[in-house]
Amino acid sequence: MKKSLKLKRIWLLLLLPVSVLLVLLAKTTPFLEKVFIPYFYKPVSFVLGSAFSLVPFSLTELLVLPLFIAVVFYIIYTVIKKRPLNILINGLCLVSVVIFVFELFMGLNYYRTPAAELLDFKVEKYSKEDLYKLCLILTDDLNSAYARLEREDGVTQIPYTDYELSKKATEYYKQLEKQYPFLEGADVVSKPLISSRLFSYFMTTGIYIPFESGFNNDVPRFTIPATICHELSHFRGVMRENEANFFGYLACKNSNDPAFLYSASLDAFNYAFTALYKEDKTLASDIRSRLEKGIIDDVLYEDRYWQSFEKTPAAQISGEVYNGYLNINGVTSGLKSYGEMLDLLLAYYH
Repeated sequence: MKKSLKLKRIWLLLLLPVSVLLVLLAKTTPFLEKVFIPYFYKPVSFVLGSAFSLVPFSLTELLVLPLFIAVVFYIIYTVIKKRPLNILINGLCLVSVVIFVFELFMGLNYYRTPAAELLDFKVEKYSKEDLYKLCLILTDDLNSAYARLEREDGVTQIPYTDYELSKKATEYYKQLEKQYPFLEGADVVSKPLISSRLFSYFMTTGIYIPFESGFNNDVPRFTIPATICHELSHFRGVMRENEANFFGYLACKNSNDPAFLYSASLDAFNYAFTALYKEDKTLASDIRSRLEKGIIDDVLYEDRYWQSFEKTPAAQISGEVYNGYLNINGVTSGLKSYGEMLDLLLAYYH
């Protein structure tokens, strides 16, 4: 029995160097694009993504807390039994397994061919004039979508339930796949998180855990369509945040659905307007004057919502942790990478 246990531990520990080897192959050879994605990741994501979507609630939420309790209980039990070596070895085994599973089902996708290269975009340093033109495009889309939506209690309303939002997001992403076949994926359904309010304390609007995505439905509702489409990008192997933002935006933009167009355009506008304001306050003021007053009210409403969370210890810790996570996975700009969708947007509209 002990010999069998030792052998299992050795096999589990070997998964760590296997993970390192997979990352090296992904970085330096055609293995990722030629073998891993077409023959492993896509088939597995289709099967598991479809299966998980049959469950009406987030399995991630259901499993995380019991798993955490089990780990804590095991550590306490082992300490009481005075088996510190067991904690160390089993802990290393656990880390080895977690890293291997992460790389296999998620992490390796960070090393896929960049979207700019796939789309043959020429990404250049942009000028304030470029930013101004982009803001004009986004302003026109915002005003157009806003005119087709209702307002209630001073906030723009989204005329769909959580379930309807998830179904429509999947439908609109399937339309985008026809234009960009490399985004092909299963018809998965994003799920509202039961603990959404808790996720707000961590400044998190959505999560993707293979092969399931969830969204925070406690946030201002007009932001949710863009979040869902962003998370659907991750499911399709687009792990870099700027690219997930960009393809999520395109899915919403091409839908011609005012709720989705408004949500994605407002998200993109916030990045573009902030960048323009830093470059030229006069041009930014001109853009602001072109927006419908209700849109500005929505922006302020969203700001007020996040102000109650952004300075909490949970928000600061989660920000540092996720920034480090992105750095480890080759995204050197960390959390700032979300805003780097501007490079792709500017190249797209150039």
